[in-house]
Amino acid sequence: MRDASFVVFGATGAIGSATARSLVATGAKVGLVGKREDATRALASELDMPFAIADVTVSRTRWL
Repeated sequence: MRDASFVVFGATGAIGSATARSLVATGAKVGLVGKREDATRALASELDMPFAIADVTVSRTRWL
């Protein structure tokens, strides 16, 4: 995955952080998005990757 770029939403959760670590281990560039600033910042520092703080929770579901 070298030279591939990804954005991982929910990066501080169990699945998100494991995904981010796996992608970085393959040589991919990974942008991290999380809603807990301290945890997102720590993971970004660990992986030396950029990050953003955002809450992308959907508060209402609309069925089509």
